[in-house]
Amino acid sequence: MIQVQQKHVSLRFIDDFNPYEGSKFDVRFILNRLAFRRMHHVLVNNNKPARLLFPESSHIEGATRVTREMMNSIIPYYQPLAQDEEQLETVAAIVNQKPGSVPFVVFGP
Repeated sequence: MIQVQQKHVSLRFIDDFNPYEGSKFDVRFILNRLAFRRMHHVLVNNNKPARLLFPESSHIEGATRVTREMMNSIIPYYQPLAQDEEQLETVAAIVNQKPGSVPFVVFGP
């Protein structure tokens, strides 16, 4: 378990971990700046947030239905995905979006 305060970080190991008393550990923390870049990009972007948060039918004009050829062109890294028609169709829809399309919200593994 990790607890992070402003200038203090507490680490707790699982109960099965039994180091020698007085052992020292090297711990390294890496900050992924991508999330901060995305947040800053949204703040300075002049697009219409309603299009992203609450898309209407006018926002998806020109979108086409996924075809069998689009689905067959995908070679998934995770092979069980190829057997799941619904998930493969979703991946094909995301891959074949035109730039600036409404974002997808995807749940699952």
